[in-house]
Amino acid sequence: MTATGTVRANQTEKCPLNDKKMMSIRERGAFESYIDKSDNIVAVASKDNSVVTLLSNEHSVAPLGEAKRYSVTERKKVSIPQPYHIAQYNRNMGGVDLMDNNISNYRIGVRGKRWYIPIALWLFDVVMSNSWFLARSQGITLDSLSFRRSVVQALLQKFGRAPKATGPKSTEEDFKPTPW
Repeated sequence: MTATGTVRANQTEKCPLNDKKMMSIRERGAFESYIDKSDNIVAVASKDNSVVTLLSNEHSVAPLGEAKRYSVTERKKVSIPQPYHIAQYNRNMGGVDLMDNNISNYRIGVRGKRWYIPIALWLFDVVMSNSWFLARSQGITLDSLSFRRSVVQALLQKFGRAPKATGPKSTEEDFKPTPW
């Protein structure tokens, strides 16, 4: 199985890459890499807008590409060097980010004392997000909120019951005005 992904700097303590402070003072586009030949893992620390550390057992640093970035000091787009597996990561990273964004827009916000309630509601949000993406791929043109509403309405029509009345029952005499 192959994978490419970001890793926090504190998780690469045994890797001989420079720390985040040292990388942050270098110029934009600077990077350094380390290859662990025993496990076939490439670690790259790269400075773009910020310092990012990536690990990959799928791609290597070469071939070195270029990325266009806007330079505030020069007031134009400049080319900076970019390792190959950072370009591949950027090209394929959208799925999880799109799901997180979609979930955050209409997150179910219920707090409870039981630890499993937030997990169950997060799973429901993930199911709704994935269902909306599948529906869009099939040609349905609803936005996320309208899709959620239509799913809830369909579920209520199928499984909904009138709520049970709680509390004391009121009569018509309770609402008669009292004479002064």
